[in-house]
Amino acid sequence: MSVRCIAVMVFVLDVLVLSVVLALLWTMRSKNVDCIELCLPDPQGKMVCDCRVTRFKSVLEQEFIKSQSIEKEKLQKKRLETHKGRTKIHYFSPNSDWDMKPVAHLSGSTLTAEMTQEDKETPMAPIRKWEQGNNCYLQNGMILRNGRLVVPIDGLYHIYSFVDMYQDYTFDKMNETIPMSISMGVFRSNILRSEIPEEEMICAYRPYEKSRNNRFTVYDNYIGADVQLQAGDEVYIRVSNITYVKNPSRNVFGMHLL
Repeated sequence: MSVRCIAVMVFVLDVLVLSVVLALLWTMRSKNVDCIELCLPDPQGKMVCDCRVTRFKSVLEQEFIKSQSIEKEKLQKKRLETHKGRTKIHYFSPNSDWDMKPVAHLSGSTLTAEMTQEDKETPMAPIRKWEQGNNCYLQNGMILRNGRLVVPIDGLYHIYSFVDMYQDYTFDKMNETIPMSISMGVFRSNILRSEIPEEEMICAYRPYEKSRNNRFTVYDNYIGADVQLQAGDEVYIRVSNITYVKNPSRNVFGMHLL
């Protein structure tokens, strides 16, 4: 038998087998696959049962929607916080350039020793008057209000102040009632923290230096420190005897964001 005949016979056999298989598949009755039940809780916590594939699909859709909702809420919260921060800053100075750091430098005023009745009744009176003239500045959101520097934005600030105090006497001997030292402090208050009306951040005590002829005393007071402040904090200076301030041109008060 030739090779050609064998090849033809193999081909015919293959066609016959394929035809039989196709006939069997064509006549085979379809069988329904039983539904395997799966029970999982819905978003409200109620248990829901359904076919496994259908229930899995439903749960995945719910989780996807939930994750999208959470991401959307986070984004909205972040935008709201940013807006609130800008609103708070703009409340103090709407025209501020926030590419620069807030800074203030003030000099003493000839009206420094003026006191209200409330100041006279306190052991340490606030300095309510500062000058904004030559070599003085308030920049990038810093505001002076009733002798207080208003902080425009949260951050670490360097605060400093120098107050020159002097007392003259017209009699030969030194008055025995003069204080042995002068107290000076940096305070802050914030209307947003009503539970803490006033807080002392820095304090210093300076002993007096009397003249050789016992006619006057001198107190040179410098105070400075780095302090964490919040937007809205009002920073100011208090001294124990403000009437001793006699040379305001030497006095300074300032702060700047680090």
